[in-house]
Amino acid sequence: MRILNSFWSHFQDVSSSRFYKGGQVAKLDWWFSWCHEYPDLYFARLRTFSNGKADVLFQDENIAYGFDNEDSAGHFISEDEFSRLACIDENDKKFIKVPNDVIIEPPSWGSKEAFEFKYIGKY
Repeated sequence: MRILNSFWSHFQDVSSSRFYKGGQVAKLDWWFSWCHEYPDLYFARLRTFSNGKADVLFQDENIAYGFDNEDSAGHFISEDEFSRLACIDENDKKFIKVPNDVIIEPPSWGSKEAFEFKYIGKY
């Protein structure tokens, strides 16, 4: 019965209220796009919640994408040519044309909420 319930859960439309219920933001990660150069960098936010779920919000979008876990959310972002900002190195900075003396700061919209929600689940 557990297998059948798991199977059907992938076909359910999960609402944002159901997805976010019972979870608090436990971790916030910023990702940067390889397709944009300094100073016009483009970011995505990945939040991981205390219940293990995660969501992704892209800089100019109003849709939050919900995932069953942080790994799935990370795979989703990386397919759009994003990398974790915390892991940026000198070669990355050269590629996106960041001057040597510039430290890239995360955007200030960390608590921004989306108007729409799309549940992806596992990715």
